[in-house]
Amino acid sequence: LHTIITFENGDELTVQGNVFKEAPERAFRLGRDTVVPGGLYAFNRGMVRYVMSPGRRYGAATTVTWGGFYGGTRTQVDVRGTAKITDHLAIFPTYERNDVDIPFGRFTSNLAGLRLNYNASNRLITHAFLQYNDTINRLTLNLRLDFIYRPNSHVYFVWNEGRDTSDLVPGLPLRDRAAILKVVHLLRR
Repeated sequence: LHTIITFENGDELTVQGNVFKEAPERAFRLGRDTVVPGGLYAFNRGMVRYVMSPGRRYGAATTVTWGGFYGGTRTQVDVRGTAKITDHLAIFPTYERNDVDIPFGRFTSNLAGLRLNYNASNRLITHAFLQYNDTINRLTLNLRLDFIYRPNSHVYFVWNEGRDTSDLVPGLPLRDRAAILKVVHLLRR
């Protein structure tokens, strides 16, 4: 089952049903403490998605999925927003929640993010992304600066940082950090 309804204003409603079969060869971790044994799993899932027209200055997309999951159930809610503040600045918040109840454990996971794009000009583009994952107690920051010094030639500077958000350590201790410089230069003949 897969149905898409497009409204006159450009919004879309999708209704979908899927049948899944998965056969992990080995046990794997799901969530923080749940281990799913290897084997054959078959399950049915339903999905409803509503997406506002991408031509709007402010919009959202919401997806709800539900159904079977590794011998139990999972309900997932995903919400994504778009705010085109100016021609140069856009903000994209995201949130995903998973409620999982399977024979091997039960848990809820939350993933929240915020992306910010600022284009100072058509040659200088910046992106920032902040994400919180409660399953692994992690706050991640990704900053990227893209300078286009000529067509198809870029200099990228990327800063990645991960912080621990568990209650075991006070503050937000650093887990990892990386600074990356990449130069892309188009060679002409």
